[in-house]
Amino acid sequence: SYTEALRHHPQGTPARAETWRALGAALLAAERPEDAIKALKAALEIEKALPQQVNARLVRTLQALAEAHEAAGDYEGAVARHHEALVYMDKRLQPAAYAETLRTLGRLYRDAGKFAEAHTALEEALAVESEHAPRSDARVSATLQAIADTYRAQGDLEKAAEYYQKVTVYANMSRRASSALRETLDELERRRETLRAAQQSLQLLDRSDNATLKDRAFVYALIAYAHAQLNQPDRSQDAIRALLHTLEAQADRLSTEHADGDERALAWLLAAHQAERQGDMAAAEFACGAALEAVRNGNLQWVIEQVMHALETDEISYNGG
Repeated sequence: SYTEALRHHPQGTPARAETWRALGAALLAAERPEDAIKALKAALEIEKALPQQVNARLVRTLQALAEAHEAAGDYEGAVARHHEALVYMDKRLQPAAYAETLRTLGRLYRDAGKFAEAHTALEEALAVESEHAPRSDARVSATLQAIADTYRAQGDLEKAAEYYQKVTVYANMSRRASSALRETLDELERRRETLRAAQQSLQLLDRSDNATLKDRAFVYALIAYAHAQLNQPDRSQDAIRALLHTLEAQADRLSTEHADGDERALAWLLAAHQAERQGDMAAAEFACGAALEAVRNGNLQWVIEQVMHALETDEISYNGG
């Protein structure tokens, strides 16, 4: 029926744009997002070409387009359309709608692992909601919840717990936030306990006469990973450096031909470290690749991946103090 109606609307009229919008919504409801995108783009082209643009209709079209892009799995398209919608919105006159769009952007960025962008969008949304009079406790708490969820997704449980605690102030959101807070604090304690256990294991190895190089390497790898899980990157990097220095000190015990995969991985990891020190980045990356092929221990694999990432991005050098 909408397609038939389009045959009777004059070209370039608001009525034709409205029918394209309605057709797009129907196609999206029918789970045909690619077709919905085509219809909504047609509506958008008409709206933009009108002598007098109506921002409200442009925003509706752009938001529908963003929803269609997301349904089609096009994250970049969805983000771009939401940002374009913000251009046509007046933050002073439409604070609730403006903040809701920012919250949606925060969710999309979070789901894509772009946490810095997610926090930027959500912090702006929180500022808008906090300044709006009368303030909506429900919308403020929803924004705080989104910020907490983002910190939790990126592994910063300390900050997540802080924001979940803020949400519990609002009665209408307290049940969900309280549950998330308990889960976050439990996970945080588990990660702290893992770190404590690893540090105690290292102390025991230091007092043992039978500790193997592989045992010590595994513990350092676990400590490095545990610090990373607690959002302590500097301490994590220190643990990786300690592991590399331990390998250097006992280089004569390592062989890239060892029958044990983890032993070979340690030898290749040392080779990568030494090649980086000599400035031979190609050899260092090759050695890291060989280490990843050989490794079996999960924490040691994570360490090797961090070293390789540092080689590829030149963000960190493990040759320092």
